Amino acid sequence: MKQIVKVFTRVLVVLFVLVLALAAVCFKRLDTRPYKQCKFYKEEVKAIAAIPLENNAFTDTVQVGWSRVNLLPPFTTPIAIDAKRGGKHFDGVHDSIYMRAFVFKQGNQKIAYVSADLLIIPPTVTNIFDSLLVKQGYDTRNIFFTATHTHTSIGAWHNSYVGEIFAGKYDARVPVHIADCISKAILQAEKNCQPAKIGYGEFAT
Repeated sequence: MKQIVKVFTRVLVVLFVLVLALAAVCFKRLDTRPYKQCKFYKEEVKAIAAIPLENNAFTDTVQVGWSRVNLLPPFTTPIAIDAKRGGKHFDGVHDSIYMRAFVFKQGNQKIAYVSADLLIIPPTVTNIFDSLLVKQGYDTRNIFFTATHTHTSIGAWHNSYVGEIFAGKYDARVPVHIADCISKAILQAEKNCQPAKIGYGEFAT
């Protein structure tokens, strides 16, 4: 019996030491300093500032324009993501939401890059662009859509079961409003186009 107790005690000691060793390897003290005070941030900023852009190849044949349009509709909507919010509409604005657009032109070719303060760019919106800006030379083949994936922007933009889980009860006005803001942003960006230089730099991170 004593022998069994000794073996069991040794096993417990070994397990305890292993747990302590794993804890030492896997865990460390939580760093709560502001990120701008951290070593990695200072090193990254220094590396970015040192990129020798003047040594890269440039071209003056490209024109670039930028614009920003406020995305807040003149009516309230549920908040996307709607989970746990129960379809409640927003009743105030903490931070504004925007639709931003870049337009790149070279000769007869042009491309628009759109970034929206939304959870996603809804399919109900992208489908509208098969015809909305065709006369101006844009459709889904030369418009690139992206979203900041914020969880506190306007919802009600997709008429489906899953859409309502994520974005609240569908409101047909919302996709039209979003598409209108995208159109305004693209056209304003194109109007603001100016000759630009393009280059790139790289560093290890």
